Amino acid sequence: MEYRYELKFLLTATQLHTLLMDIRLHPLHFQAHYPERVVNSLYFDTLDFDCYRDNLTGLSKRSKVRYRWYGSHFLNKEGQLQVKTKSNYLGSKLIFRAKQEFYNKNDSWRTITRNLQKVIEPQAKKWLEIYYFPTLINSYYRKYYIDLEHKIRITVDHKQTMYEQVSRSTPNTLTKLNIPNIVIMEVKFAKNSYETVSQMLKKFNVRLTRYSKYAHAISHFVEF
Repeated sequence: MEYRYELKFLLTATQLHTLLMDIRLHPLHFQAHYPERVVNSLYFDTLDFDCYRDNLTGLSKRSKVRYRWYGSHFLNKEGQLQVKTKSNYLGSKLIFRAKQEFYNKNDSWRTITRNLQKVIEPQAKKWLEIYYFPTLINSYYRKYYIDLEHKIRITVDHKQTMYEQVSRSTPNTLTKLNIPNIVIMEVKFAKNSYETVSQMLKKFNVRLTRYSKYAHAISHFVEF
């Protein structure tokens, strides 16, 4: 797996407009990379919440497992199982695509997880055998930007909604968590662009943070 830097910055919803203007007017000439779209993730963990615990303890190298899809078609086969590995501010990702549909309306989480294991390759199945417990669904709108040289990418996430799954036997897509309305800017780049990004960020009124959407949401309903 190839690692890249992934730096996160938190802002309030009222700062979104200014942030977008700062991106568009930046000397590195950032342009829209993709159309804005809705990003959805279903997170898996162990029954002991090992992924969440690793984040809480600040473990330098940690992983999380999620099924990610785009748009409004719930758990569609166009999505992918992702294994995200972090080592401090460096991140990498394994991607496994579903070979066919695995979700039917009114299926239980047990059935959905079992069916997903059947339509992904063996390497991916091994991850789901360890992290098999559906814990959270989150959705948000994402804007994509890239610099003129295609070396630095910026994503801006806003309008987050999160749904607890721990206490549910079937998918919960109605009862939302009460979470703050925040904006997350993430800057992604290869190791050799670190100095360029350091200079770039001086044009933004932001502060680097260690933030996980998953850990933030889980903290609302799991206590240790």
